[in-house]
Amino acid sequence: PAPAAGSGGYALRLRRELGSYVEVANHAALSALSALTIMAWVQPATEQSAEFVVVDKSGGGGGGEYRLSLVHYKTIGTTSVRAKVGVAAADAAAWDFVWNVPSATVPTGSWTHVALAWDGSAGTMALYLGGALVGSTAKARVGVLQDGAGRLRIGAAAGAGGGAAEHFDGGIDEVQIWSVALTAEIGRASCRERV
Repeated sequence: PAPAAGSGGYALRLRRELGSYVEVANHAALSALSALTIMAWVQPATEQSAEFVVVDKSGGGGGGEYRLSLVHYKTIGTTSVRAKVGVAAADAAAWDFVWNVPSATVPTGSWTHVALAWDGSAGTMALYLGGALVGSTAKARVGVLQDGAGRLRIGAAAGAGGGAAEHFDGGIDEVQIWSVALTAEIGRASCRERV
C-alpha cells in the first residue's frame, strides 16, 4: 500500500489489481469480544461488482469474527455498506449476522466515514455514515464473537489457503476497532473530535 493524501493527512491507497492490503497478527484484544465498533474513513476509487473489504477478521472458511465492507449493487447503481459478525458457539463456516444496507450509499471518489457498532448482549447492530445513524437491526442470537485465529486485514478478507481476497480499491484512513458498541462517540469521531 502507498500513502496518499487522506481525510486527515495520509491514508492507505490500496489497489485491487495489485492485491494490496495491511495484515495484523492475531491478538487476544481483537477476538472473542462481547461488543464491537469498527470505524474508518473510506474513499472507493472505482465501482466494483463484488464485495470489497474495509476491515476483516476471519479465517477464510466462509465465516469469521467480523467484517465491514462495501458492495456495489449493479441493479440500483450504488455502492453500499455490508456488515458481518460471527457469534461463538455458532457454525464457524457461516456468518450469524449478514446485513446489507442498500440505503447506506458511499460515493466513489469521496471520503466517507463509516462505522459499525455491534452489541453482543442485546444482539443488535447499528450502522453510521458521516456520524449519522443510518439504521439498526436485531437478531435473536446473542453472545461473544467467535474466537478465531485469523489475522486482522485492512483492505482485504482472508482467502482460501491463507491468501487474501475481496481487495479494496481506493483509500482507507483512521481505522479504529473498539471493544464496546459506541453510539454518540461515533458522530464526534466522524467530525474529527477526539473520542
